[in-house]
Amino acid sequence: MRLLAPGIAEVTTRHDLDDALVELRTRRGVAAVVARSGPVGEPDVPTPEHWRAAPALPEHDAHLRAVTAGLGTPTCWATLQDGRLVQDVLPIRGQEDQQTGHGSRDELTFHVEDSFSDDRCDVLALLCLRNPDRVPTTVATVGSLDPAGLDVAALAGPHFHIRPDPEHLRADPGLTARTRPVLEDGPRLRTDPAFTEADPGRPAAALAELHDQLARALTPIALTPGDVLLIDNRRAVHGRAPFTPRYRGADRWLRKLTTTYAPASGPVVRTP
Repeated sequence: MRLLAPGIAEVTTRHDLDDALVELRTRRGVAAVVARSGPVGEPDVPTPEHWRAAPALPEHDAHLRAVTAGLGTPTCWATLQDGRLVQDVLPIRGQEDQQTGHGSRDELTFHVEDSFSDDRCDVLALLCLRNPDRVPTTVATVGSLDPAGLDVAALAGPHFHIRPDPEHLRADPGLTARTRPVLEDGPRLRTDPAFTEADPGRPAAALAELHDQLARALTPIALTPGDVLLIDNRRAVHGRAPFTPRYRGADRWLRKLTTTYAPASGPVVRTP
C-alpha cells in the first residue's frame, strides 16, 4: 500500500486492498483508496452520449460490487438516473458547464457527495471504464486539514445552507436547501462549495478557510480502465479536472456505486 497524500492510498494487490478496506471501513486510517489493475478493462462498446443509453456491463458491475462488498449496503437516490443502483458518469451534450457528473468543460469543484442530505452515502466507488485523456479525479481528505487554522466552532454550527445539485432538482424541483454544519465530530466533512452558502461574518470566513485548505490539498488521480477509486464520503471530498468532450464514443466514462453503513436487508433506494 502506497500513500499518495494524507489519507489517500494506492494498492495493486488483493492483500493490500483488503488491508486498505479495513482502514476505510473502520475510519481509522485512509479515507480514499485507488485500487489499480482490476480484472476488467475497457469495454468493447462506445461511451454513450447519455446515461439512458448506457448498455449493460455485467462483468464490470460485478467487479464494482465485489470491491465494495465489505463497505455496507448499496444505496441510490430515486431522483438520480431513475433510481439505478449502478450509475454512469459521462459527459452529456448541453450539460458541459454544469456542476454534476455529466459536466466536462468546467472543473467539477471538490465536494462531499450529496452533502445537502443527512442520508448521503458513506462510501462512493468509481470504476473507470474509459479515460483516454487521463482526466484526473481530484481528492482531498480530512487528514490534510490543519485544525489550528480552522474556526472549528463556527464550522460545527448550523450556519451553512446546502442546496441539492441540478440532477436532483430535475427530478424534484421542490427540493430546497438544508441548513447544517460543514464539520462534524470525527472530524467529518459535509460541504459542496458550488451549492453551499454561509451566514455572513464569522461563518463565511470559516468556510472560506476550510475550502482554501481543501483546495490546496487536492491530489489528482488519473484512473485507467479497471481501476476503482473508493472514497469515504464523510472524510473526503472529490472533484474532477475540466476536459473537452468529443461525443464520438471515446469520452471519459465511469461507473458509480454508493453504499451506506446503515443497517438494511437489501439495496436501499432513498428519496431526498
